[in-house]
Amino acid sequence: EVAKAKGLFPVEGDLVKKRLGLQFANKSVDTVATKGAKGKSKGEDYFPTPEELALINKYTNVDFTKEEVMVFSLVSADQNVDRAGDQFTSKGLKDMADMSPDKPYLMNHDWEIGSVMGKIFDAKVANKQLQQKVYVPIRENTKDFIQGMLDGLYNKVSVGFAMNPKDYVCSSCQKSLYSMECSHYPG
Repeated sequence: EVAKAKGLFPVEGDLVKKRLGLQFANKSVDTVATKGAKGKSKGEDYFPTPEELALINKYTNVDFTKEEVMVFSLVSADQNVDRAGDQFTSKGLKDMADMSPDKPYLMNHDWEIGSVMGKIFDAKVANKQLQQKVYVPIRENTKDFIQGMLDGLYNKVSVGFAMNPKDYVCSSCQKSLYSMECSHYPG
């Protein structure tokens, strides 16, 4: 009833029915502003470490060698209020981190096989941010994408998710938008 009164997505059980694909104005850890901060100043620096390669190969059918894949670190979400007036709780970010590994990394919002450029293989919450590691195989169809990542052209991400309503927090009162305790409307 609260969701209907506020014009929010209807709730079924504990989950919001509609998948929300919200844009976030977050930065990649590998942007020009941090160039060299992690010792990455040339393309070869994006090859995986032995530990990363072991994690990556958990999700592949054929093991990669270090020279066949590149690794990019991303800040995908945080606890700041975004431009849509949304804000994640610590638990919401942790849930997204727990769900991230083995999910595809898409070039765009086309949710089609041709959009898949890589896969998320590791994720954690640190400094109130969802930090994800993505591997991108070095193939003919990914070369332009990899070059765009290295050039810093692709340094923003958008996450698609469905959250428990109690984790969809009001930016004004910090209570769930789906509770009677919150009298606000998103934004």
